[in-house]
Amino acid sequence: MTQEDFTQYHKYLFVIAYNILGDIQTAEDIVQDTYEKWLGLDQVKIKDVRPYLSKITVNKAIDTLKRLKQEREAYKGTWLPEPILSETFEDEEQTIDYALLVILENLNPYERAVMVLRELVGYSYLQIADLLEITQENSRQVYHRASLKLKKNRFGQYKVKEEERELFETFIEAIDSKDYNKLTTLLKNDAVLYSDGGGKVAAAINPIYGVTNILKFFQGIFKSERGQFMFHKVNLNGKAGIMIEINGEFHSVVYPDIIDGRIDEIFMIRNPEKIFFKKN
Repeated sequence: MTQEDFTQYHKYLFVIAYNILGDIQTAEDIVQDTYEKWLGLDQVKIKDVRPYLSKITVNKAIDTLKRLKQEREAYKGTWLPEPILSETFEDEEQTIDYALLVILENLNPYERAVMVLRELVGYSYLQIADLLEITQENSRQVYHRASLKLKKNRFGQYKVKEEERELFETFIEAIDSKDYNKLTTLLKNDAVLYSDGGGKVAAAINPIYGVTNILKFFQGIFKSERGQFMFHKVNLNGKAGIMIEINGEFHSVVYPDIIDGRIDEIFMIRNPEKIFFKKN
């Protein structure tokens, strides 16, 4: 199999690695490592290529996540996954909703891998057991344990309801016009804002709880950071997000998570090292 032949598996393997890790470049590195390992194998003896490549990728992702979890514990402030960004809203490769990708950080590497394989890729418990070299019953138990840890269960792609689309547009307008009264009506009273600067730029070190404190946070940004703010809609993991610029320079990417017609959580990625736009 040449590098060109391998491209037919690239997107599929990247989906697995990225959703287990929440890191684009590391996921790409794992896919490349998978290809290089494949080149060193006796390929003639391997009848089912896709499952074999999946097994290599999944186990490399699990081992990598074990290391990354230690690094993320030492991360300055809140660590948020690296979003997949593009400027168009054409069909994206399958990925987990960004808000749920954040929640998956609460799982250990094996639980996360099982969740991704089961809910996103659609593998059976038997297939998961084969990939992880565990029993079918064990794979089922890991999935059940992971499910209990998660507060939300919204896996895979799903169509955005029209009212959510309208709320998102209203949110942009309210931010752009600094209409804090309007923002108050859009956010749940117990909404939470997470800001990731990674020590590279100014950001809230701890999560900000409650609509009042979130409004104060936005007010503080507009008062302390002088200049012309611009707001652009972007495709963030298959759904709508906002890129904010100030004086033509990148400021942040914002993703409002909408539940039951109100904004429940806001994720603000400010670390410039996490912002990379896909070429369309």
